[in-house]
Amino acid sequence: MKDLVLSRFRTASIVASGVVASYYFATAEVPGGAFTGALLGSSLASSWFRVRLDIPPMLKTGARSVIGTGLGISLAAVPAWELRRWMGVGIVYVAAIILLSGLVGILYAKFRRVSIATGLVATAPGGMSEMALIAEEHDLDAAVVVLLQVVRKSMALAAVMILLNFGTT
Repeated sequence: MKDLVLSRFRTASIVASGVVASYYFATAEVPGGAFTGALLGSSLASSWFRVRLDIPPMLKTGARSVIGTGLGISLAAVPAWELRRWMGVGIVYVAAIILLSGLVGILYAKFRRVSIATGLVATAPGGMSEMALIAEEHDLDAAVVVLLQVVRKSMALAAVMILLNFGTT
């Protein structure tokens, strides 16, 4: 009985840590703060308690539905003529990003001795939440994927901030 109570306390603490960190990161206007806060809060609490929780399948489905709906709403706001105008440049840009991230993913997999699939998903462009869900769904090393996605996002934000500072001075 005591073990069950302790297990439920740890689970509730991990979930609460994710929710609280998500709220604070979002209100601090950290880019991607809700996701990043939840990620860091729950992973720190999980490490503290030395517990690995499995996400229930219905929660995964709900998360995917919310993300898909948000993306669909965002895309619907862009007029079709605007999409056609940028199609050529967009195709070249996307191809270059995919090729470069694929190359980095394969090199990472080779030197860090993880599966090529893990390396590719870990370095793929896209949202951290989507990549984490893909890693979970395909039984890849989700910890590696999320860590590299955080590093990628942090480097991109730092680069943008540096460029913005050069552009305003």
